[in-house]
Amino acid sequence: MIRTALGRIISCRPAVTRKHGAFHAMIEGGAAYDAVALRTELEGAVETLLTRHPKIGTLVFECTNMPPFSRDISRRFGLPVYDALSLGNWLMRSALPTRIAANE
Repeated sequence: MIRTALGRIISCRPAVTRKHGAFHAMIEGGAAYDAVALRTELEGAVETLLTRHPKIGTLVFECTNMPPFSRDISRRFGLPVYDALSLGNWLMRSALPTRIAANE
């Protein structure tokens, strides 16, 4: 689903679907983890998404297999990328006093 910052839904379909891609093969087919293939597929998907919707200003990766690529995607496309690890870090920081969080 693609949702704008104001809550408007652009599409209810997955942004980019690759039924025979590396992610599908790994998750559904039990294929070995191939970081190069996964990164390449994700970069292609983001490129396609941004071509279709050039006003996108932030990416949110809901799949827990995507955080290893968040930094690379952010650098390549110049957009902030948030994922499950971002959420966990925000939650942890909100629960800890500032002086403890700063000592990590």
